[in-house]
Amino acid sequence: MRKLKDMTVEELAAALKAASDSHSLKRFNILHRQFERKRGIPILASHGIYLTPDLDDPETFNNERFASLFLVTWKRIPKPAQDMMLDSWKKLRNTPPRPGHLVPYISLCLSRHGWTGFPSIKEAVFASVYTPTQSILFFGPIIDRTPDQHVITIIAHELAHVYRGLEFPQKYGYPAEGREPKQEEKVADACARKWGFDMRSLYRWFRSDECENLCMCVMRKYKVKQKPEDFPDDAD
Repeated sequence: MRKLKDMTVEELAAALKAASDSHSLKRFNILHRQFERKRGIPILASHGIYLTPDLDDPETFNNERFASLFLVTWKRIPKPAQDMMLDSWKKLRNTPPRPGHLVPYISLCLSRHGWTGFPSIKEAVFASVYTPTQSILFFGPIIDRTPDQHVITIIAHELAHVYRGLEFPQKYGYPAEGREPKQEEKVADACARKWGFDMRSLYRWFRSDECENLCMCVMRKYKVKQKPEDFPDDAD
């Protein structure tokens, strides 16, 4: 039997189908993680961190650029915060049963997620963290057209959600009763700002005509509905 690391993407896909048909969940998860790793773009491969393109997306985004910006962002985060996230992700990978994808699952994507269920249109079309330590998702049509320096700050903000979730799991865990989304956004902003990221510049750009036109164009193209809420009042 061929070793997993020697199998092609096509061979892994076929093995995945066979494991699914035989209801072999453990083998399916092992194969799926290898499949995601094989077709993913390394960010920190030595720590198992990859950018994973979404197979269900009808469009291809600039994953190489985004992976590079993610690494730039990661290197600017203080080492104690890096270590906390890396340790958590490592433990999650070794805790059965795991979902059939990489941990963390980082994707520049479009079609798999309900982007309209957010408090703000601009929050909806940029990024979100699902179960903070596992999935970090970025909305491809917007991120591809966002200036590099702001993409870096957006990534830092999402990683701040992950970090805060690890610091206060009883507050940020799911299901989380009594959560205050706007307050959580402010806390993540403060954390990213403490790490040295320019939140003021990002929010100024959010309020610019350039960003507004970009968001409206994407809203029309992908039929994203606008929500009435705005950004935190003290963001600028």
